[in-house]
Amino acid sequence: MNGIINLEFDGLKARNLDQLERWNDWYFVVNFMNKGKEYFLTLTINEGTLLGGNGIRLSLSSDPFSIKTEENVKVGIKAVNEITINKRQGKNALKYTENKNLIVIEMDDLTAHCKTNELKIISKNEIIKGELIFTPRGPVFWWGNKKNVQNKITERSDLRGFELLSSVHGKINVKGTEIEINDRGLFEHLWMNSLEFLKIRLEDWIYANFDQLFTFLCHVESNSDDGSPYHYETGTIYVIEENDYLFTKKIEFMPTNWVYLKAAHRFIPLNQKIRVKTDKGTLKMKTTLSLYPQFIGRPRRIEDLTIHNITGWNLMFYDAPITIEGKFFYKNGKTIKLTNGRGLNNVVRNFPLY
Repeated sequence: MNGIINLEFDGLKARNLDQLERWNDWYFVVNFMNKGKEYFLTLTINEGTLLGGNGIRLSLSSDPFSIKTEENVKVGIKAVNEITINKRQGKNALKYTENKNLIVIEMDDLTAHCKTNELKIISKNEIIKGELIFTPRGPVFWWGNKKNVQNKITERSDLRGFELLSSVHGKINVKGTEIEINDRGLFEHLWMNSLEFLKIRLEDWIYANFDQLFTFLCHVESNSDDGSPYHYETGTIYVIEENDYLFTKKIEFMPTNWVYLKAAHRFIPLNQKIRVKTDKGTLKMKTTLSLYPQFIGRPRRIEDLTIHNITGWNLMFYDAPITIEGKFFYKNGKTIKLTNGRGLNNVVRNFPLY
């Protein structure tokens, strides 16, 4: 078994605040059920000059992903009840304090209280307000499988940070309706001082919470400076009963069903098969898009953008809530059937228009 990594206080701190090019996030997400209905909530604080700069985002999805057929094409029906609040902030918007065992991050309507054993997010927004507490389900998952290691997701990018699969409890008030939450999600803290976003061709970032296991996976395909392919992947699996902390050796994403999104001007996977190899065995999962995606910025068609002598590009960046089926197959013959699988597929797609 690989050595289990516990979250340390140093990992929660803001980084690179004195650098011109930088980015930090404190990202809270939760999949939850209420009165038999599935929801997905995002509350995030972003600081820096990259990826759109300072801002907060609050998003709540509750419409099941629905499909209609138009001229023999499966088309996703746009959500009616989704709430998305993006608030851009000035360069000095972040309020940040540290003491012995607590870091407080505040920006506009959101305040995060960060400890190693508990993370609290408070919203004072008039539409989505409340307080949620995230507690670790187990060990932390560092990008690159080591604390603070540089992750070159593209040839000249520098990303560092971790994912913490979490139990989540608390209450939110949505337009006057109180909702109690007692479910599972994720807390993320990432920082970077360089990112070549337009060189990414596809990225699939996934977390999955099951009763028996939880995992974080990221797979990126991009272009190098000379136009040649560049590959990156990282991931960790924790099998709870076996106390197995496993680093991924190979990750494969295989879309099996497609649906057209008019807002994105392209097809996206409705279902995917995912196979993840580790030293001790293989994780196999099947994901299903369960709620309408939350777009992180508007999908764009840039007809006059030229990259490597190709003019005309489609850019897309979204969060897709998913339900997940799966099994873990140990090399010794033991099989663990995974239950109550839910999570998120964060997707980037930057492709030519033709």
